[in-house]
Amino acid sequence: MTARRAMVAVLALLLVLGGTTTGAAGPAERNQEPDWLARVNELRVGSGLHPLVEDPGRSAALQEAVNYMAGTGQVGHELPDDAGPAAQRAARSSNLTHELAGTTPTAMVDGWMTDPGHLVNVLNPDVALTGFAQATFTEQTSNAGDVVAGLWTIQQDGEDQPPAPRYPYVFPGEGSTVELPPSDGPSYDESWAHCDGYVAPVGFPVLAMLDNPFEPTSTIGATALVNTDTGAGVEHCRAVGDGAILRNTVSILPRHPLPAGRYRATVEVDGAPLTWTFGIGNEPTQPTEPPAAVAMEVVAEDPTSLSVRISTERFLPAAAAHAVLASAERFPDALAGTALTGTGPMLLTPSGSLDDAVAGELQRVVPAGGTVFLLGGEAALSGAVESAVTALGFTPRRLAGPTRVHTAVEVARVVTGSVGSTEAVVARAGSGGADQTAAWADSVAVGAWTADTASPVLLTDSTSLSPEVDAALQELRIAMTVVVGGTAAVSDAVMASLPAPDRVAGSSRTGTAVAIAQQLVAGTGVVLIDGFAEDGWASGLAGAGLAADRGWAVLMAGQDTLPADTAAALPGCASQVAVVGDAAFTEGLRSSLAERLDPGC
Repeated sequence: MTARRAMVAVLALLLVLGGTTTGAAGPAERNQEPDWLARVNELRVGSGLHPLVEDPGRSAALQEAVNYMAGTGQVGHELPDDAGPAAQRAARSSNLTHELAGTTPTAMVDGWMTDPGHLVNVLNPDVALTGFAQATFTEQTSNAGDVVAGLWTIQQDGEDQPPAPRYPYVFPGEGSTVELPPSDGPSYDESWAHCDGYVAPVGFPVLAMLDNPFEPTSTIGATALVNTDTGAGVEHCRAVGDGAILRNTVSILPRHPLPAGRYRATVEVDGAPLTWTFGIGNEPTQPTEPPAAVAMEVVAEDPTSLSVRISTERFLPAAAAHAVLASAERFPDALAGTALTGTGPMLLTPSGSLDDAVAGELQRVVPAGGTVFLLGGEAALSGAVESAVTALGFTPRRLAGPTRVHTAVEVARVVTGSVGSTEAVVARAGSGGADQTAAWADSVAVGAWTADTASPVLLTDSTSLSPEVDAALQELRIAMTVVVGGTAAVSDAVMASLPAPDRVAGSSRTGTAVAIAQQLVAGTGVVLIDGFAEDGWASGLAGAGLAADRGWAVLMAGQDTLPADTAAALPGCASQVAVVGDAAFTEGLRSSLAERLDPGC
């Protein structure tokens, strides 16, 4: 593998499978190690691995390789025949890196530890010997390190074997504290291909090597990474290794560099948790972003990640009474779910499988054995999702019916059964037109209030009261109703069929949100969401609990657009405004909000 950065000198680290050794170096011998080897062994020993020994013969062979690279500019694992067989053999079994002139060998070792492929090579349990060489040419540097890939045949020389491995190995090691730079991972390592939207710098990998890379792979379940100092989950994606190098490894890949502190990592392996703790001793560079003009920005590029981010903002570990799980791909069954989110997060997952980050957040916030409500039938959340929830040790409870109207009734039964509410919200069940965002706009706008008051949401046909809703109103003994939206959403005829109805509406979706804020919500703060994006419902429904926690309302804007009625309803203080959505939405509003909000109050 080759990590490409700015270049001036060529260096190489060679890790040899097997090799001549009289056993692990003792402390006195290791005190004489060169700095690069001392760093390699510090990291290996911290993960419970044996230290390596430098073999001058391997260093000499590697020197031939890097000299050739420096002289020809052909830096890579496959060298032509004129490089010579020893150089070819070394290059095939190597870590390579290009660094600026003046970069120390120990810094290069640290650089290898910031992507999964090179990290596994440096920590490989089957390695006994190592070598190092460097060569300099005008503008570039190359580092090399041998890997176990079946290409090195030194074992045929009858040399001693390294100690038998004792899997699993984890990095950083249990109880250890490491200092490593942020990773440029998305730029050059394929392991980050799973991580949509990641940009450098990212955090270095947190990794588990589970077994012999040539044995059958384990079954990997959920992964989690938690900052135990704050209780906050760390947003991450994960890569399950395959191929000869990364097979039977799991890499937890943090979206951002990890701040100094203590962490707990968990990987579910064959149904059982593998958990370890470690420390970060450095203060890495954080992603550079323009300062926010508001009290809080919760930003993520997809509904699933956004729901996890919102949950981590709201809940300490094991502090949620339950969790609500809904599809990240379709909104209908989630519309009524906000009434359950006053005391638990709404997490959004793909319909066909339980997302790893969602699984990790469930494990963090819901006590063992707790209830996870699944909204909708198997078209919304498959049986595989329900099984995964059960496998995590939670009690799944599916609230579903043949339509969104029926699902809302099932949710209402749970809500009224828990708190005995006699007031319900009635909203439109569908848009009746091409603009599907109209179908969710009013329910999203009232979501914070329903989360705060635990008032059920019932969905009806716009022109006639749905029979299921009529029956539910009687069954649940609803005495008062709040109708959200204008007559195009819920007609006067429907309203006349409801008990003690009160309409809250504006001339548009943004106007209805403002009316709800002014007539129903006691607090003056607001959470701004994108009320026009196709997936804007995710920000609103998952963010309803965030607003409810503060007694705030949900208002709507558009990307780069702050509607006049929304702008007029904003509080004057930046400390009373939060923005939830993707980067394009939040960044697009910054200048408009900065002009209107006082940052000093």
